[in-house]
Amino acid sequence: MIRVDENTVFLREGTSGKTWMAGMNAHKEPNTQTCEHPVLDPFDPSIMQFHEKYSPVNCSQAEEDWVYTINGTFRISKHALRLPGTITCEYIPLERHGDFSVREGLHVNPMLDGAPLTTDFFMVYCESSTGKRYLNIHSGVVRNKDVFSRLETLGSISSIPMMTPPSTHTSKQESVPLSLSLISKSLASLNLNVFMFGFDSMSRMSWIRLLPRTRRYFLETLGGLELEGYNIVGDGTPAALLPILTGHHEEELPEARRGMPGAQPVDGHPWVWKEFKRHGYVTAYAEDMTNVGTFQFRMLGFKEQPTDHYMRPFYQEAEKMYETNIPYCLGSTPRHLNFMHWFEELFATYTRHPKFFFGFHSELSHNSNFPVQALDEDLVLFLDRLEKSGHLNSTLLILMADHGARFSYIRATTQGKLEERMPYFALRFRHG
Repeated sequence: MIRVDENTVFLREGTSGKTWMAGMNAHKEPNTQTCEHPVLDPFDPSIMQFHEKYSPVNCSQAEEDWVYTINGTFRISKHALRLPGTITCEYIPLERHGDFSVREGLHVNPMLDGAPLTTDFFMVYCESSTGKRYLNIHSGVVRNKDVFSRLETLGSISSIPMMTPPSTHTSKQESVPLSLSLISKSLASLNLNVFMFGFDSMSRMSWIRLLPRTRRYFLETLGGLELEGYNIVGDGTPAALLPILTGHHEEELPEARRGMPGAQPVDGHPWVWKEFKRHGYVTAYAEDMTNVGTFQFRMLGFKEQPTDHYMRPFYQEAEKMYETNIPYCLGSTPRHLNFMHWFEELFATYTRHPKFFFGFHSELSHNSNFPVQALDEDLVLFLDRLEKSGHLNSTLLILMADHGARFSYIRATTQGKLEERMPYFALRFRHG
């Protein structure tokens, strides 16, 4: 340990004289913090000895997808239409059946180019008259009449009424933290969207090392702010996300763990999206690794669909196809791009309505952080498209993580243990 001055401490495992000045500005003013965070070097030799470089995901060896979705419609690609013969497609809707199974809806055959989607997620089987075949799973956003009717009823297009918070109940399941109620009510009065986009197991130091383009774009172009002193409040993803999404620690909430007496699904928790929905927001939630789902791995998950749009059914079926695809690809599309595209479709579908969207990406960062480098440029382009389309003008954008790396060699180092406790968290407030 090297003490630079009374407010700044650098932790070192090697003897290198290199220092990292990021975070120094936070220590220039007189220090009034009870808990002082160490100022770590993201490029410390003890960490960099394990570094692996990943290139962008390349799916070009796969045949170009025959099908795509846009604006809630089913489209046959130009590539498919140029193929010899006539293309016919069978549309197989995928419907949620609880958090642990998916069932097929009523097949549509033929599914015509330009036809409206009937579900957000579907399998499609296409065949040309020459015998060439295509089978894949796709995602989109259905223009759900019930959701639009609710939004219209609540008057969320031009202004949102200041609604009375729900009365206090004695039931542990029904009580809503006052802070969440006030926050959602205040944001509703501002007609402000909230978009939380998170990554599993990404410390602030790891974000600096592995997502430099995203970080530079977020801070310099979008004018975002990082929380340099942010730390976890418990071990693992549920312990990190439950306080953010409910205002409570796990032990304060109804029992939901598998095999425990009286355990129930997590539907009764005071989820923040319930408050946003109550105040006229459309809501969406997506995670991309169903086998380690935050509220399904050791908990009983959701009995009812938690948000207006919910991506878990897509990944339950998509994961079955991964072994027959190029690594990190689904057909000719990188899987992380499919994840991002779904949120772009959500923004486009509900342009005139306030939104609460929460996405949590795990595949490229959960087991090891290094693969996340592959999406750095794509994440910049994704955020830039949202910005240039005007969607971020009325959006509180939050980039975040649950904790740092927990399963890699880095975790065995002294700095890695500290990084695990200090995840990335950054905010960008709307302009104007």
